[in-house]
Amino acid sequence: AAVTAEKERLSALVNSITDEVWFADTEKCFRIINPSALQEFRLANDTGVDVETLAAGLEVYRPDGSIRPVEDAPPLRALRGEVVRNEEEIIRTPASGEFRFRRVSASPVRDADGAIIGAVSVVRDVTERKEAEEALKQQSAKLEAANKDLDSFAYSVSHDLRAPLRAIDGFSKMLLKKTGSRLNR
Repeated sequence: AAVTAEKERLSALVNSITDEVWFADTEKCFRIINPSALQEFRLANDTGVDVETLAAGLEVYRPDGSIRPVEDAPPLRALRGEVVRNEEEIIRTPASGEFRFRRVSASPVRDADGAIIGAVSVVRDVTERKEAEEALKQQSAKLEAANKDLDSFAYSVSHDLRAPLRAIDGFSKMLLKKTGSRLNR
């Protein structure tokens, strides 16, 4: 009864997470897939999905634009004992066909003796944040360009006004000398 209750609590926890959660066993099969991942990848069930087959059917890129090879998929790396933390990838998702920016973390799951018995992966979609950062960069570039234009305009105006102001200053000094010399007499 205690094991069943614990299993139900864990299931409720995993299913309530809005990030994608995947658990693969040592046979390279996803045995637990939460609803967020099922929806994103249009999968009908949450068990028995082959990791390599799924990875091979996806269009996944690294941040530098190079294609990520199937063997570099984070769940497969975790099954080999590697811990993957917040690795960026760009993927064309089956659900929307759009490119999405994602951060993937994956870790091996070990038994009491330290042997790998599976791998858990958590995927967070960061597309909106990336788009906001890009919009901010573009806005910043526009403001910088406008600031340069304003600086250039101010310099131009000061340069254009310098000659007439010098002439006025010179004439003012001449007038003061002439009128000042008359006033002193």
